[in-house]
Amino acid sequence: MSKTKRVGAVLGKIMVYVLIWLGITLLFAGIGIHIFWGSISVDQMMMNMVAAKADGGGGALVWVG
Repeated sequence: MSKTKRVGAVLGKIMVYVLIWLGITLLFAGIGIHIFWGSISVDQMMMNMVAAKADGGGGALVWVG
């Protein structure tokens, strides 16, 4: 096997392990969020993502009502 194929195989295995661990981490984070804060709707999640901007609290979005 050539050197580039070996490097590709090693990098592929590393990426598979990283993606598996990332998935497991996100799964446990989701379970923890569900246990501590209950169900969160997509609207609540999107509102919190917008509110996390640097201007603090979402700026004009807070006043839209």
